Amino acid sequence: MLEPIQAPCLAHLPGIRHGFFTRAGGGSLGIYAGLNCGPGSADDPEQVAANRARVSEHLGAEPPEIATLYQVHSAIALCIDAPVPCNDRPKADAIVTRTPGLAVGVLTADCAPVLFADAQARVVAAAHAGWRGAVAGILEATIAQMERQGAERSRIHAAVGPAINQVSYEVGPEFEAELLKSCADNARFFVRSNSNARAHFDLPAFGCRFGQGRAPKPVHLRERIAFLQLSALSAPPRGRLRPPNLRHRRGLIAQSTSLSDLSLDELQSRARFLGFDLDAADMTG
Repeated sequence: MLEPIQAPCLAHLPGIRHGFFTRAGGGSLGIYAGLNCGPGSADDPEQVAANRARVSEHLGAEPPEIATLYQVHSAIALCIDAPVPCNDRPKADAIVTRTPGLAVGVLTADCAPVLFADAQARVVAAAHAGWRGAVAGILEATIAQMERQGAERSRIHAAVGPAINQVSYEVGPEFEAELLKSCADNARFFVRSNSNARAHFDLPAFGCRFGQGRAPKPVHLRERIAFLQLSALSAPPRGRLRPPNLRHRRGLIAQSTSLSDLSLDELQSRARFLGFDLDAADMTG
């Protein structure tokens, strides 16, 4: 049985289904055990297709497929009006649609998945927000693309899914040097257990540019989305991630981690895949 995590600010919107899908309910085996929806993984392609069909059916999508992207940590947000073939996914990091019955989504490992919806304009979006994409402006690009499709930011609801937290995010010196070069104040997002240890990076708290030509302003991701003047925001509470139990294959979670201060259901596994269906009148619970 699929057990998607629901965002409070999206769950009440009429005509829209959403979910941060976990490992539960899938048929993949081995390191991909569970609901692996990544066509770029080395998993059995037929099983991946079956998992994606399960998600699509759960959302009530027409046709029964989820449109996803070839994610590249960019600021590219695309609008689609038809299904995207798994073997020909466009390179981008946010996907927008206003087509009834079309489900769209992104896949995340450490990065933050963000869902957007304007129920009145019937425009929805899913964004993959890692630190590179966030610096480049993927959130702003997503809102701009939604507005081009008729959405208004004062009506847009956004939901930030679970992402890796600082205790589990060990980074190398090159990563740290690049962030400090862009803004010396980014030092606040790195901590070490001792002077010889590698740094741990606080992705959820990492700040990004608010607009072209402005200097980086460190703020929490939720504050950043609030700055965009949207209607509502849901996000997991700031908390420590349990010690990591991750095995990555091309950006996919092979084993789940959990956030210690979320609800019991959310603790069972970490969100990895998300999607929307514009054509459904009832809500998923």
